[in-house]
Amino acid sequence: MHENWVKVHDAEPTLAKIIVGMLKEHDINAIILNQQDSLYHNFGGAEVYVERDDAVKAKTLIEKFNS
Repeated sequence: MHENWVKVHDAEPTLAKIIVGMLKEHDINAIILNQQDSLYHNFGGAEVYVERDDAVKAKTLIEKFNS
């Protein structure tokens, strides 16, 4: 992972996709790093990453989304 990307959230994969979509609606480039086990889908989760410059705004939006 490039050093300009920072993790802003951990979630199960479906929720991570929703969060990434919400961030992109706010012009924040976001990606998912899927940590889910390929054999046992109930182990692991997904991490949401954004560019370092957008991290504070992304975390604020995620907090509002989750409340």
